Amino acid sequence: MNHRNVKKVGGEMVANILTALAVFFVQPSFLVGLALAFMISAQRKKRERSYFHVAIDKRSYEVKTYLVDGLLIGLLCSVLIVAVGIPVTIDWIILYQLIALLMLLFGFRFIHPLFTFSAAVLVLVGIREFIAPENAAFLSNPLYEPFSQLKWVHSSFGLNVLIMSLLVLAGTLIYFKKKTFLHLSPILSKTKRGKKTASYRITPFFVIPLVLIVPGSTFTAFFDWWPVFSIGNQQYAFFILPVLFGFRLVIRGQVVSEAIRKTMNELMIVGILGLLCAAGSYWFAPASLIGSLLLILSGGAVLFRHYRREKKAGYLYGFSNDGLKIIGIKLDTPAQKMELKLGETLVACNDLPLRTIEDFYAALATNSVYCHLKVRGTDGELRLTESALYDDDPYGIGLVFLPDQE
Repeated sequence: MNHRNVKKVGGEMVANILTALAVFFVQPSFLVGLALAFMISAQRKKRERSYFHVAIDKRSYEVKTYLVDGLLIGLLCSVLIVAVGIPVTIDWIILYQLIALLMLLFGFRFIHPLFTFSAAVLVLVGIREFIAPENAAFLSNPLYEPFSQLKWVHSSFGLNVLIMSLLVLAGTLIYFKKKTFLHLSPILSKTKRGKKTASYRITPFFVIPLVLIVPGSTFTAFFDWWPVFSIGNQQYAFFILPVLFGFRLVIRGQVVSEAIRKTMNELMIVGILGLLCAAGSYWFAPASLIGSLLLILSGGAVLFRHYRREKKAGYLYGFSNDGLKIIGIKLDTPAQKMELKLGETLVACNDLPLRTIEDFYAALATNSVYCHLKVRGTDGELRLTESALYDDDPYGIGLVFLPDQE
């Protein structure tokens, strides 16, 4: 390839990437996800005000999470996809967006690419196997032409999607390992005995910008202005897909970090099973499709096992007879600096025993400069901690307690 051709291909790639970037922000999955992030933030603040008369965190951090948290995962996965050269069809892209939006009707539990990527490729194969192309003749040519790519759906395509699913799953494990989950909003309920208790929904929700390679000029079937680039005799197009990443774990009886660790360990096993299927497709082509089905089933099994663990556990964030249960910690406050944890019990403050929330603030008032706390951890061990108070504001310590029993 001479210098002139290299410049031409480079210019075509740049035009393609800029077009794909512009289209990224108007795709249905991105816009619906963004609207949902705003709605989640508003609902969370409204719920906290109903519980505590003030929002624990007034910032709309859910929107920031949606826009920012997926950037690194998207960058790493996109580099690997482009470097290795893993193509997908526009048929799969269309089906993915439809399935992702449909899954949102069931909350965040099944919006993870573990389910949506796999479901899209299995549905695509099902269309190929059970719907004859001539039965789609009612579609107009611009709509029908992309679906003619169904002829290209074979074992290698199933393997491509399986590899993409595993890449995002690896990103999931890294994300949960690094994430501290400081923004946890308690949800109050009552036990069968009428005692108040708190639980937490771990629902990270964000968009992953994933750069995909689409072979052929199939985009022109929809948009004749869509730029493509040529390498040799083959034409390709870049497409940036807004991949919705969601997860949902309800925790009421386990330490949050421990519950997440157990779930991630089980997801690691799911990933290993997927890798074995990917490797097995070298000798047995349908193994990649079996792997996609296995990801859906085993992913569901992981969520079910978490549910069973929670059913067997007690109420870690429930009422304590000899102290105040910590169910929320505000960021950038003395409480965070003292490394207090959710589920711990505040037994005494400034050497005064605690029974009610009023007792706590009365004890704080005895020393306007410093507070000394006796804390019982979730392991039952007692420890002492202390911190300076600022601005003479006892309410600025940053602790949220389980409301007193009525």
